[in-house]
Amino acid sequence: MLLECKIKIIVALNEKYYIGKDNKLMWNIPEDLQLFKNKTENKIVVMGRKTYESIGRLLPNRMNVILSNDMEFIGNLNAEDIFIHNTLRVYTSMEKLIEKLEELPKGKEVFILGGRTLYQQFLDRGLVDEMYISHIYNSQKGDVRFPFINWKQWDIVKKKKYDKFVFKKYKKIIDK
Repeated sequence: MLLECKIKIIVALNEKYYIGKDNKLMWNIPEDLQLFKNKTENKIVVMGRKTYESIGRLLPNRMNVILSNDMEFIGNLNAEDIFIHNTLRVYTSMEKLIEKLEELPKGKEVFILGGRTLYQQFLDRGLVDEMYISHIYNSQKGDVRFPFINWKQWDIVKKKKYDKFVFKKYKKIIDK
């Protein structure tokens, strides 16, 4: 399967790969949040149910896509967001989500927001083209870690240092 759209992971993780604790972000860094907003605004963002619940609302100025097979959760979503505002799509299987992603035009950007399982599913299928990672200078312990990455498959193409983190953009190395 070959997707024409560009699949990008965006995540903030610390030195021990932790990305969350108690279904919340472990830090609140304004520069990182602004980077997240700048990168994802006017794009498609894909998240799992728990990530959506941790955010607590749809992200404005984005097409929000939620992957969940929890029918009670789906039944409680605001139908107006789906049918009137056109800012939400919900899929109950990874296969259906990928099928819909295959319909997107070449170059369309899709950001995977998490959580761990969703990151893992996209990485395991080899669908991720780029990763935008804020490496937080922090070693606190969380309860959710980012999946293992074989860094030999990724090139750093952009790097910027901030007071509390370093932002790196990675591109997947394509075998020749």
